[in-house]
Amino acid sequence: MHVVGAFALAAGEQRSIPFELQVPFETPVTAVFGQPLHGMTMGVRTELSIARAVDRSDLDPIAVHPLPAQELVLQAFGQLGFQFKGADLERGHLRGVHQELPFYQEIEFYPPPYASGINEVEVTFVAAPHGMDVILEVDKRGGMFSGGHDAYGHLRIDYATADQTDWAAQIDGWLRGALANRPAGYGAGHSGYGGGHGHGGYGGGHGHGRRGMGMGGVAAGAAAGFVGGMVAGEVLDEAFDGGDDGGDGGDFEE
Repeated sequence: MHVVGAFALAAGEQRSIPFELQVPFETPVTAVFGQPLHGMTMGVRTELSIARAVDRSDLDPIAVHPLPAQELVLQAFGQLGFQFKGADLERGHLRGVHQELPFYQEIEFYPPPYASGINEVEVTFVAAPHGMDVILEVDKRGGMFSGGHDAYGHLRIDYATADQTDWAAQIDGWLRGALANRPAGYGAGHSGYGGGHGHGGYGGGHGHGRRGMGMGGVAAGAAAGFVGGMVAGEVLDEAFDGGDDGGDGGDFEE
């Protein structure tokens, strides 16, 4: 975005130029429960067009925190005993989901002990102004006579009513259904689930999730699950070292 036009800057003069940058709802999350999300770094680049200047640009790190509804889902995984593994971005569009950005974020979890048939679970949020889609991808382990395969889930969350659902119970019920090779739903008003070959291959009907093991956790326990798989905040700073200017991480000033 273009922030300001040409202006004269006297010797020794400092000038600050305030501006606001609208963050898309689909912007990847980079910090959860106050901790940086390993694998995610983001910054805002500012640049001045100055004739014959050596130091014209700056890259400052920023943190993007989850929306309240996203945090509810992440807390649910922590309550169920999932451990944070990592996060990355995938270029492309999810079938059956409206996206504004040409990529999506996957947040990966190691399963709890009771879900021994799962290698990992990936969670993708596609947020919009009034609600969001949540895509779950389960990497199932193969058996003695069968290979591993993926199972997919898709639900739609309305921000206005997100806090009225026990998401840990709903996710637990679906995971147990996926392990048993049968469709399981999130309950009335939420999307159902079934097998699929690729994102968006969703089917199944509505149902009610079952309360499972590890349901007694609270937000603090969920945070511990994330912190256990994260790195210190210095990693975010290191990602911006050696940039155009050795940045001060600070103001848009020249």
